[in-house]
Amino acid sequence: MMHRIQQLPIPTKPNTIHGFIFDLAVFAGNIFFVLTILDQTENLPDRTIGWLLGLAVVTQMIGAILKSNPLKYRMGETAGGSSAGILRKFMDVLLFFHFILFSVISLMSMALLGIVDLVDRSASGDDIWVVISLIIAGILTYTVWRAGKQPDEASTKPIRFPFIQEALADGLLLISVTIITRFFWESWYLELEPSRGIGFSSRAIVLLVALSFLFVVFYLPSRYLFLVEDYRFLRTWARMWLAMLPIAWLVLIG
Repeated sequence: MMHRIQQLPIPTKPNTIHGFIFDLAVFAGNIFFVLTILDQTENLPDRTIGWLLGLAVVTQMIGAILKSNPLKYRMGETAGGSSAGILRKFMDVLLFFHFILFSVISLMSMALLGIVDLVDRSASGDDIWVVISLIIAGILTYTVWRAGKQPDEASTKPIRFPFIQEALADGLLLISVTIITRFFWESWYLELEPSRGIGFSSRAIVLLVALSFLFVVFYLPSRYLFLVEDYRFLRTWARMWLAMLPIAWLVLIG
């Protein structure tokens, strides 16, 4: 009996430094976004935006591949305790959002590059590109899921220079989420530019709820590989929402 008790995993504090740095970088990026919201994003050529959205897909894919081994090794060394049911289900929902988000990004990238015409649906052969975008998103979401999957014993072997590899992975994932935030969140908010600085009102609350939904759709799926380590802890969720404060400030204060 004592031997069995000694073999039970002991919950330990999760490694949060990677998620903390990622949230801090996004927070800083959102401050920059607020300060430059009237810049020339809309003046960029369509092809440039198309290439950048394609880059968001590629960096997300490579970042997930590079992060997989260091993440699995770290998760294999520490026992995080049992997963809360509702939060575990929410993590699965985030994977679904991840698939939908990158399906849209892939298709938009191809449209802006002139590969597919989303306006003239009479063009022959365009439907195949829709299928291709779904396949790309499916492969990408599977890669992210596999990277964040609880490791088995064979996956916990140490690797050389894990910090360097994971730092590179985190940087690539940050590039991906920065592009997504810049060209989706900003484009949506520019449509509501007259709503800047409207103060505390029912309209502001509606806008903040809408922005919160966009935050969940655009940011949390991109943060999935950081969230798998610390999603069970309340402070993680509180800290993540700090990344949205610059946007809330823009709505309330202007």
